[in-house]
Amino acid sequence: MSYRIICQRWMEFESGFGSRPDGYSLHLNETDLIAFILKQSKENPTEPLTTGQCVSKPYENPIYDFEVDNDTYKKIVAANMTDTKGIWGNPTSWPKINNN
Repeated sequence: MSYRIICQRWMEFESGFGSRPDGYSLHLNETDLIAFILKQSKENPTEPLTTGQCVSKPYENPIYDFEVDNDTYKKIVAANMTDTKGIWGNPTSWPKINNN
């Protein structure tokens, strides 16, 4: 069985080095996505960054109606019971967007 959730891609910006994909986060709904973004914003260093500091920011628009398997869905539900409101995905498995 598969479930539909929200996927937000993230980009890391590092002072003196540039940017690179920083994975993605998965959320049950838009309220959880917003809470996750606000929590990440509070944990990031304030800008302007000094050399070597990095900050992660949402990249592009969220992907709504993103499909995940049962095990992944259970992890998202468990995270929803905490103040995390989502789970991180690895940047090496950056989700593809179907532009059709």
